[in-house]
Amino acid sequence: MKTDTKWIIPKGYDKSLPNPCKFIEMAEEWGMESIVPFFLSSSHNDFHAGNIIIQNGKPVIIDFAEYKVDSNIYYDLMYLEFHILFDYFKQINLNKMNVWANYCEALSDASKSIFDIKIKGLEAAGTLGSLIHSLRSKMRPHAEHTEVEEYHLLTAAVSVGLNVMRRSAKIEEREAAFVYAAFFMKALRNNMGINDRCDFEDLSDMNNRKYHYDLEQTPTKKMPNEVYAIELLEKPVVIERNEDEFTVIIDRSGTNEIIINNKTKNSRFDLELKENRETLNELDKGLFEFLARKTGKETYTLDLSPYGVKFRWASGGGVPIIRQVEPGGTVKKSIALFFRDIAPVGWNIALGGSQRNFDFERGTATELEDELENPTKISRREFMEELLILSESLDDIPMECREPINRKYRVFSYSEETNYPKFIKRHIGLRRDPSYDNLILSPSKDRIKLETLDTNMELIIKNRKGTEGEAFYNILVVPDIVNFGIEIVKLFQFDLKKDDYILDGEIMDGEIKDELVRMPVALIDLDYIKEYFKSFDRLKVKFTNEEKKFPSIIVEESSMKLEDHIHIFQWDVNRRNYIKDNKERGIGSEFVRYKNWFNGYGSNFDPENFAPSRLFTPATAKTLNLMIIQGII
Repeated sequence: MKTDTKWIIPKGYDKSLPNPCKFIEMAEEWGMESIVPFFLSSSHNDFHAGNIIIQNGKPVIIDFAEYKVDSNIYYDLMYLEFHILFDYFKQINLNKMNVWANYCEALSDASKSIFDIKIKGLEAAGTLGSLIHSLRSKMRPHAEHTEVEEYHLLTAAVSVGLNVMRRSAKIEEREAAFVYAAFFMKALRNNMGINDRCDFEDLSDMNNRKYHYDLEQTPTKKMPNEVYAIELLEKPVVIERNEDEFTVIIDRSGTNEIIINNKTKNSRFDLELKENRETLNELDKGLFEFLARKTGKETYTLDLSPYGVKFRWASGGGVPIIRQVEPGGTVKKSIALFFRDIAPVGWNIALGGSQRNFDFERGTATELEDELENPTKISRREFMEELLILSESLDDIPMECREPINRKYRVFSYSEETNYPKFIKRHIGLRRDPSYDNLILSPSKDRIKLETLDTNMELIIKNRKGTEGEAFYNILVVPDIVNFGIEIVKLFQFDLKKDDYILDGEIMDGEIKDELVRMPVALIDLDYIKEYFKSFDRLKVKFTNEEKKFPSIIVEESSMKLEDHIHIFQWDVNRRNYIKDNKERGIGSEFVRYKNWFNGYGSNFDPENFAPSRLFTPATAKTLNLMIIQGII
C-alpha cells in the first residue's frame, strides 16, 4: 500500500478507513492535544501460539530472539490475538476477506468496552471463540496501572498490524495485517475524538462494496458498487391544484447528500420510518385524497422533516400500455409489469434512479445534473432498457437446448437518443453465451412506434441555487411517502403483435461479471387494473419480511380473478427454475438469487397450479391509481 493514499476501503467492508501507513506518519493530522503518555513494558515481540509450549501441565514461553524493552504494555497480547485469529481464519475462510473484515470490525469496536467483546461468527468455533473472548476480557489494567486506557490497546493493535505486514513473506498474511491495522487506526482516532471525513479523491478502493457521498465531493470515477446517484432533498415538495390540473414543485436547493445503492437506501432512514410508520401512512392516504379531488384551488405541502426523513430525488420510469388486436378485430389493452422479488415485493413498472452515465468503453462519467434537472430522461431510459421485445416466442424452446436460438428484437422509436444502443449491446452479449441462454439476438427492421399519453400534471424543478428550470408536461408525479420516494412516470402506449415476446432487459453488476436480473414479465388486463386500483382505500398494505420494512400492496379480489386476466412470459421464469436446479448453468449470484425467489414466490409461477401473486409495489399501485382517478385510462 502506498503511503500517499489517505483512505482505503478494505475487501469485505463497505466504508472508508484511514490508511494506517499514511496516518502513522502524519503528526499534523493528530494535533498537539492528542499527544498522550503511554505505559511501557518489556515485550517478547514474537508472541504467537507457536512460541508457547506446555511443559508439566504449565505454559512455557520460548524464543526470545526478538525481545525488546520499552514496548507498548499490550503489544504481546494483541500480537497473540492477531495470530490466533489469523491461524483460525486460514483454516476456514482464507479467500473470504469479508469474514476477516467482520472479525476486525468487531475486535476494534471502540463504541463498546474494548476489554470485553465477542466476535460475531466465532460462536460456532467452540474453544477458539471462548479463547478470544477470554483473552480480551483478561486484558484489564493491572492494579498498579489503573490509568491504562483503551488507546494503549488500540495503539498496540495498529503497531502489530503494521509490523506483521512489514515482516511477513506471505501475501495473504500481509493483507490481513493491513486490514487489521486499518480498523484499529479508525478506532484509535475515534477514541481520541478525531472525526474522520473521507476525501474521495484520495481514496484507494480494495473491493467493490457500497457507501454514499456528499454532492460537493462527487468523485470523477465510478464508486465501488455505484448503481445510481440519488439526492436526498432538504426542502419540502409542493403540489398546487387548480381545478383538475396539478403543478408539482421540486426544490433542490441546499441538497448535498447522494446515495448510490439499495443497501444505503434501505438503511438510511431505518429507525425514522419504523417509528413514524402509522403517521406516514396517514400522510400518504391524505395526499391521494387531495390528488383525487378535481375542483377548486389548493396547495399541499409535503414536509417530511418533522419525522427525520428526506425525499429521494430523482427516480422515474415508464408504464407500458399495450394494445393487441384479438381474433375478430377487437383491441385489448393491458399493462406490462415485472415481478420484483426484493422488498418492496410485487408487480412493478420499469423504474430506476438518476445515475452518472458512464461510457462503457472509456469509463468516464457524464453530468449527473442532466438527469436531476430533467428526470424524464430517466423515465425514457428505464422504459427502454427494461423492455426487451422479441418478434417470435421462446415458449417452445427446451431449457437444455444446446443449439443456438436465433431471434430478432424490436427497437423502440427514439431509442438512439438514449444510451440504449450501448446498453442493448451488453444485454445481447450476456444472452448469447453458449453456456448460458444461447440466444442469438439481432435487431429487426420492424420498429415499435411509441405514443406518449397526455396527463394533467406539470413538473417544475428548482436547481441547487433555487432557480426554476423548464417545466415538464405529460408526466405523472407519484409521491411514495412510506418509501420516501418520488417517481416521475411517463405513459407509453404501443402495439404488440401476436407473436411478440417480452423479456426483462435489466442487468445488474455481479461480483465476477454482469448478470441478468430475469424478472418475470406479465401482461395484466387493463379491465382488471381499473376494477381494483380505482380506489386508494382498496389498496391494502402487506409486509413480506419480518422487519416490517418496505411494505407491498396486495389486491383483495372479489369476482374478478387475476389468473383469468394475466399472461406471463415463461422464458425467464423457466430459466430461473432451471438454474436453481443446475447451479453450473448460472452466472455469479444467480443460483442463490433464484433459489431464494423460488422458496418465496416460485409457487406463484407454477403453470400446473396457477396462483399468480397479487402483490404490487407501492409506487406501481399508486401510479395505476393516479392513472385511473385522473381519467388517463
